[in-house]
Order: sequence, then C-alpha cells, then structure tokens
Amino acid sequence: MGSCGVSGIDKDAAGQVVLQVANGVATVFLGSADEKVVTLGCSRVESLGQAIRHVASLKDVQGLVLIGPHEGMFCAGADIKEISRIDEVANGESFSRKGQEVFNLIADLPITTVAAISGPCLGAGYELALTCDYRVITAVPKSSIGMPQVKLGLIPAFGGTQRLPRLIGLDRALDIIVQGRVLSFGEAKKLGLVDHLIEVTEDLEDQEDGGIFAALKRYATELALGRTHLDTPTISFNDRFLTYTRWGRSVLAKKTKAAVIAKTRGHYPAPVIAVDVALEGLRRGQKNGLDAEAKAIGNLIVSPEGKSLQHIWGHSELASKIGRSLRDEVRHAKVGIIGAGVMGTGIATSCLIAGLPVVLIDDDQEALDQAKRKIESALSRNAAQGDLSDNENALERLQVGTDISHVRGSSIVIETVSEVLSAKAEVLGSLAKILDAKAILASNTSSLSISKLAAGLPGADRILGMHFFNPAEKMRLVEIVQAGSTGGRALIYASALASHLGKSPVVVRDVPAFLVNRLLLPYLMEGAHLLEEGYSSTDIDRSALAFGMPIGPLRLIDEIGLDVCVDLAGGMEPSYLARVRVPQILSVLIDQGALGRKSELGFYDYSGDKPEENLQIGEVLNLDEDLQVTDRELPLLAQRLVLSMMNEGVRSLDEEVAGVVGPEAAGQIDLATVLGIGFPAFRGGLIRYADTLGPASVQEKLLELANAKGERFLPWKGITERARRGLGFDEAV
Repeated sequence: MGSCGVSGIDKDAAGQVVLQVANGVATVFLGSADEKVVTLGCSRVESLGQAIRHVASLKDVQGLVLIGPHEGMFCAGADIKEISRIDEVANGESFSRKGQEVFNLIADLPITTVAAISGPCLGAGYELALTCDYRVITAVPKSSIGMPQVKLGLIPAFGGTQRLPRLIGLDRALDIIVQGRVLSFGEAKKLGLVDHLIEVTEDLEDQEDGGIFAALKRYATELALGRTHLDTPTISFNDRFLTYTRWGRSVLAKKTKAAVIAKTRGHYPAPVIAVDVALEGLRRGQKNGLDAEAKAIGNLIVSPEGKSLQHIWGHSELASKIGRSLRDEVRHAKVGIIGAGVMGTGIATSCLIAGLPVVLIDDDQEALDQAKRKIESALSRNAAQGDLSDNENALERLQVGTDISHVRGSSIVIETVSEVLSAKAEVLGSLAKILDAKAILASNTSSLSISKLAAGLPGADRILGMHFFNPAEKMRLVEIVQAGSTGGRALIYASALASHLGKSPVVVRDVPAFLVNRLLLPYLMEGAHLLEEGYSSTDIDRSALAFGMPIGPLRLIDEIGLDVCVDLAGGMEPSYLARVRVPQILSVLIDQGALGRKSELGFYDYSGDKPEENLQIGEVLNLDEDLQVTDRELPLLAQRLVLSMMNEGVRSLDEEVAGVVGPEAAGQIDLATVLGIGFPAFRGGLIRYADTLGPASVQEKLLELANAKGERFLPWKGITERARRGLGFDEAV
C-alpha cells in the first residue's frame, strides 16, 4: 500500500514535480513540459512534499512560485484513477491526510508564495493554489478555477473546505463547493478567487521568449521577491457576519442545505457534508476542520454514490479517447451544417463556442435569420457566463447561406433536415457529389437507418450518424452511429469532433432507434400503461422523480410530443414488438389534438402559469377515480418503469449495440443512459444499477410482472442465463 492509501502506484508513471532555485526564488513546476494533463496522485504529492521540505531548508530563498508545466495546464485536480482504486475508509482518510500534510507545509512557509496559474486549476489543484499568499492567472481561454469534487460524490480533501471560506467568505465558498462550480478566469477574479489577471496582448503573443507563460512566470517571480505588490482583498461586513458568527453560519447553513436537498432530493450526500465540514473548521478551528474533512472524504470515496459517480467519470474518460488520434486535426476543422432548425442551430452554436468555423445552410432565408439571432443570443450568454475571449470572434466564424455548394471545403458536414428518410437521403446524395473525398458526411437522426441513407452513395465509408440530443448546445451525449459500410476514420473523426465540443461520444451499431431511444421508449410507454391502469399522471411521474430521474415519463412524453413518440414507437415496433407497443391513451389524446406542451395539452395542461394534471384523462379512460398511491408504494411504480428499460438494456448489451460484451460496453451503456436519458448518476447508470440488484432478482421481478402484465416484461434470455450461472451483467453469456 502506498503512503497515500492507494495500492499499486507506478511512481514514474504517476508524475513528479520539478524544482528550480535561482536568484532567491524557488520555482516548482507541477509537471514536465510533455505532460498535457497534470493531476495530483500519490507520487506527485510525495514529490511536491520533498521539494517543499528542501525549499524550507534553504536560507537564501525569499519566495516560492508554484506553476504548471506550460500555458495550457496548471493542475486538473486529484488523480481520479487512484481515487477509484480506494476501497477502504481508512485508505481514503490516509489519502486526504497526506495531501493536507504537504499542503500545510506550503501554507506554513515563512516566505512569500505565489500560485502562477495558466490553464485549468481545478479541485485539488485549486486547493493547492489556496495555500499560497497570492494567486495570479493568465487570461487564456483554458484558464479556469473550480471545485468540481461534488460531481464525483466527493468534497475538497486537501484543505479546500477550510481555506476557501476564509478567503472569500462562507456564503460564496459554499456556493462554489456545493455546486461543484468551475469559473472562467474573469469570474474567478471578480469573486476574489485569484488576485491578479495577466491579459493576453499582441505584444506578448509576438514575443519569442515564451509569450504569456513567460510573462506569468516573470510576474509571479517579481511578486515572490516583493518587487511587485498586490492589495489583499477583504470580504464585506455581511460576509464576515455569515462566516464568523454562530448565528450567521447557522442561517446560511440551513438555507444552503435546504437548497441542496431540494435540488438533489437527498440522493447526493457530498454537498450537505461539505457544509458541515466547512462549519466545523470555522466553529472549532482549522485543525479540527481538516480532521473532519479527512474523515468525511474517507467515507465518501467508498460510498455507493461516490463509486457510481467515479464509474461514470471513468467511462466518460474512455469515451473521450475514441477520437484521440485525430484530435489535433479536428481542432482545425471547418464544419458544414445543413438545416437551420432547432438541432442545426444548436450544433452550430456548440461548434462556434468550441472555436470552429461553421457554414450553416438552409433554403429558407427566414429560418437562417432566426437561427443567426438565436446563435448570437446563445453566444452572448456564454460570454457573460464565461470567457469573453473565446466568443469575441465567434460570429465572424459563422457563414450562412441558401446554396448547399457553400459547404465545399468543409471537413465534416452534418445534415439536420426533417426526420424523413427520403429527405435526408437526397441531402446526403447532393453532398456526396460536391464534397472532397476525405470529408465526413453525418446525419443527425434519432432513429433512421444510416445503412439505408448511405445505400448507393459514393464513399459510403465516410457516412455515419451523429445523433445529438436536444438542446444540442447543452446535452453532453452524442451517439456515433456506425453503419455496416462506415469506415474507421469516419468514426474516429466524428468522435474527436464530439469530444472537442465538450461532449461524450458513444459508438453504437445501426439498429432501430440506436441505443438511447431504444431504451427510453419502453420506459415512456410503461408510464402510459400505468396511466391506463388508473394511476394518476402526477403519481407516475412522482415515482420516477423519487427514484432519481430528472423528469417523469409522462412529462417527458409531453416535452417530446405525443405524436413524435407514437411515430418513433411505430417505427420500432416491427423490431421490438410488445416492448414498445403504443398504449391506446396516446392515440386517443392525439386524436383530440393533445400533443403535449406544444399544443398546451397532453398528460398535463400547460395553459396556466405552471403545468397541471390534465383532468380530462380520467373521463377519456372512463375512470371513476385515480388509484391512490402512498409514498411507500411509489417505488413499486418506479420499479416497473425502470425494469422495462433494464430488460431492453441487457438485450442491447448482448446484441453488442455498444460493443463487444464486457465491462467497457456495459459502461458505455451506463454513460449513455446517464447523459442521454438522465438515469440517476448516483446509481451509476442502467447496467451498473442492474448489477446492484443482481440477475436473479431482476429475473424474479420481471417474471412477476410478466405474469401480471403481459409478455412485454418477459425477461431477456441473457438475464435468465446470468441468473442461472451466477454471472454479472458485464460478463458475456
């Protein structure tokens, strides 16, 4: 076992710091120049500790500068791979206490210390910066400050819960910690997370002596030597009251916890624990606060929620590697988009935010004008929330037009026209004639066969599906759909583009409805079946929310549109039979013009200030009254909804829709269900949750439902076989 509490660490692979001492200043580079990403694993923390102890022993050193290895990286946080290997509470505590010990060495140095930040400074990386007297950051697009630990079911473990409230006040500190916020350099400066901003100027960019990174190092060195001075910011009277008085802390803690529980429904313990740990240090001193922090992180690392979130993170990392070999090429891509509707506009916005030039084509000038206004508005919001320099020239990178030939020269063209096979095939056929032979052709479709779209077209190996989810500028999943003729380069390029846009690509086979919609439809249809049995819309949706879904199945049908769902299910029924068969209530409501939110009436009535249950449904179904459901009975409704999805999920796994059966394919299904459906991340995704129940239990529950409700619940043979042989769901049968 390593001294951090993590076993199996390769010291050379885990990374080291580099110490240089010259002219009275010790400079610690957090990694070597060839490391694209710096994380704080056990070896690097130990190496940092050795460097700091050496600095402390030097009598002629006046200052210390902590700096990343290059302009694009300070420190991305703790090494999550190491954290995911921790499986005992004591080892989790040890991991935290080792980091705290080393960070305290820096905080206790009697010399001036400066964190010189360029690129991401996140999690444990910012906790490291907090130990310094000053924090200086460059105004480059990648520079950011954040405490995203709660998104992994954790809290800051190296002193962040103690030092941040003392720097900016408890109110703002808790806002950052409990929400896992990552801020742009501009926001960080405004909130006092950093002390000085080094702007990028033309002169700096033209210099041959290292540009902005060299300027950062020079400024930090001058600051460490006392040749440059910065005013230390102070927090307001109100913040001091909320931070340093018992009553103020009590009021703030109560308000913060209430907001957290309302948002998470109590499913995520880390944010609430972070509040308690921060208050412990303010109440009983930093030493006691650090002790509470270490004990808390030991429990959180090995908690079911923590391990589930680490599982999803790990598969997100795997997904990001699919396009690694073409990542540099994609950074210089020109993207063509056909169709200026909702999806085309959203995809264009994502590409512009990511720094790519876009050509947006539609034969309707009014649609183009509207799309441009929406894009401009979205870019303005992004600029207000983040880094201005990333968006200042974004609109200049956008070209719009009505002539499809204007996409010539594009590296990839994504068509987003209406979900009609003939219309999409016609567009792809036109593109195949005018584009360079290396250009990738992608169809943004949620269900249409890519093989049929590519049939007969020249260069079919470059044609694939890219299923973005609505809203495309926000949703983090992209299904990369592989037809039989799709080549490897097209898959890698499309995956690299998705990753460059900040999304997770999941490669799936070209089966009806692909992966996400194939799993979603049985869940949605089961919600309608429950309604037909007499359960109320609100109780059905309440059961899903209590399970951890972000929205209930009937509300989701309303958002998608009842007609859209029926069309999608109709196209899937020949393949998936009773599992996606449309309950009669949907067809009846459609006949009455109730299409969901877009018609202001569906399972809910949207004509008022907030959605209300559609009381006409009881009359349509000839129900005297709804079946009454207690809170204790809600899990039984949720069980039916989730098991319908789970049965289809294991089928998809065994049919190799997401790759050869094994942990990676199972994990990609988990990732897709969390990012594409909103399956609770704290449960780790659909297949991981199925494993927590066990194949025997899943089989038993499905058989009970099949006997009571019909063939749609008959357990898939892969479930039965795993139950018989005692296998896990990520093992092939």
